[in-house]
Amino acid sequence: MKNIDLFNEFAARVMADLYEAFPKRVPIDFVALSGSAGVDEYGYPGPKCEICSETVGWLISQGYVEATDIDLYTASQARLTEKGYTTLSAVPSALKTKDAAGAQIVRMLKAGAKVAAIETLKNVFRWC
Repeated sequence: MKNIDLFNEFAARVMADLYEAFPKRVPIDFVALSGSAGVDEYGYPGPKCEICSETVGWLISQGYVEATDIDLYTASQARLTEKGYTTLSAVPSALKTKDAAGAQIVRMLKAGAKVAAIETLKNVFRWC
């Protein structure tokens, strides 16, 4: 997979997990989320885990997520910011539904509709 495809997948999963947990703070395990097999012979995570970590870093830098104690493997105490919650709570008219975008993304991921969840999140980022 290309980096941008991994970014989109991980962003959708992280935002969905944090939306579902809101307002509680939860840890994000980059190794588990990325499906990485662990670390290499030097103790570093694999490339997918690195993309996952960088994705969370980007979500934080853009103001969608807050977290503490971020390292190569985890982000502790992660939670949606007001911007992240407001974005996922939106009900864009283009979606033709009364469900918040975050609820739709959660439902899509649970149903295995990863591509639809990614597209929904990309559209929400465009609208907000």
